[in-house]
Amino acid sequence: MQRANKSMIFDAREDKRQRDDWLCTEEPDELDLDLVASKIINGFTRCDDYCVSRNNCGDDGCYCIRANFPTPNHYDTYKQMMQNASQIIAIRILADVIDKQ
Repeated sequence: MQRANKSMIFDAREDKRQRDDWLCTEEPDELDLDLVASKIINGFTRCDDYCVSRNNCGDDGCYCIRANFPTPNHYDTYKQMMQNASQIIAIRILADVIDKQ
C-alpha cells in the first residue's frame, strides 16, 4: 500500500471526491470483522508526519484511512475496538498490581 505523504502529488478536489465517495459507501450486510481484527492485531500504515490527504480531508477521511478500511463503519468499529482493548489492558494491569500488593 502506498502512503500519502509530502512526496506524493495530490489533486485536492479528487482527494475530497474520493473521500466523499468513501463516506457514502453502501454498507455490506455484514461487517468484515476479520479485516477489523487484522488491523487491530497487525496495525496499518498511516502517515506519521505531514499528510497532504489528511490536510485536505481530515484525520478520519484521509487516503491512509480509506486505503485500509473499505467503509467508514469499518474504521469506526476499529476505533471503538481499539478503545475497548486499551481499557481492558489497563484494567488487567491494575488487577495485576493489586494482586501483588
